[in-house]
Amino acid sequence: MWHKLLYKHKIIINNNLNHNNLNKINHLSIKLLTNKDPKNKPSQDASPSGGILTNSESATPTASTRRAKKPKISVEFLHNPMTVNEIYDEFNKGFRGQIPLKDMDDRYGKHEWRGDSRSKESKRFQRRKKLCDAIDRGCVRFNQSPEEIIRRIEEFRGDKSLTWIMNGNLPAELE
Repeated sequence: MWHKLLYKHKIIINNNLNHNNLNKINHLSIKLLTNKDPKNKPSQDASPSGGILTNSESATPTASTRRAKKPKISVEFLHNPMTVNEIYDEFNKGFRGQIPLKDMDDRYGKHEWRGDSRSKESKRFQRRKKLCDAIDRGCVRFNQSPEEIIRRIEEFRGDKSLTWIMNGNLPAELE
């Protein structure tokens, strides 16, 4: 006897099959995968084995395929920002003709341009986003312009590094 598992619109077949059952399953799987008559050519969603996923074909990505994903969109970050204003402009206006960082996720998708959460692009983005979100919250909370909030942050920072601020050391009123 065979068992089937419908997983993300793909059929995974386990156990032994005789020739007649295999033809019936192929017919059924092509119909389920493509919503078309099996006499037509299967769509690209079908697996190489004619719509039936074998044990070697998996509907879920393996650890190696997840690790192998690298950002496909090349983004240039401001190499050595010195002020909060430079970070804010890079995030909201863009850098060297690029679209603003805040729009990158919407346009390309998180994984397409910055990879997973461990990539350096993702970490840079998250630090910049945290700072810029605090500036935007301050604008709303105090009804002030971004320049005034940036000035507050710069005064709070004093002689500390920009990295210190970007690592979450913000004034309490902007948290």
